[in-house]
Amino acid sequence: MKKKRIVVIDDCTLTRTILKDILEESGYDVVTASSGIEANPFIFAVPSRR
Repeated sequence: MKKKRIVVIDDCTLTRTILKDILEESGYDVVTASSGIEANPFIFAVPSRR
């Protein structure tokens, strides 16, 4: 089964790291970014569900 991906966006490195660790332990594929601009490639790379 393919893992679901979550994008964590926060300007605080510690917050991103903690959330990433928790979510990965819960079975998610996690990508982190420090801003919306940095996250754009990850957000728009996900195929839409229609």
